[in-house]
Amino acid sequence: MKKLVLRDVHAKAVAHCLFKGSVLEGTKEGVFENIHIDLMIESEEPVEKIQELARLTRRMCITEAALKPGTVIKQHYLNGQLVEV
Repeated sequence: MKKLVLRDVHAKAVAHCLFKGSVLEGTKEGVFENIHIDLMIESEEPVEKIQELARLTRRMCITEAALKPGTVIKQHYLNGQLVEV
């Protein structure tokens, strides 16, 4: 893959967790449900190049690999438009 020209890139990650049980009864526990990640890119590159970049970065993400399947929700945006990956 050639070098891509990206004007702006930023990500927003929101973890969804819940607590259940009782502190007084000693049953309190935190449960991780999922993490929602929005990746926003501003670029004049073709959408196909951005899609390939997104696929490659997902395969290289050690955090995502460490989480249970189905717990990572990712959306990718190119110039403000949602892009399917």
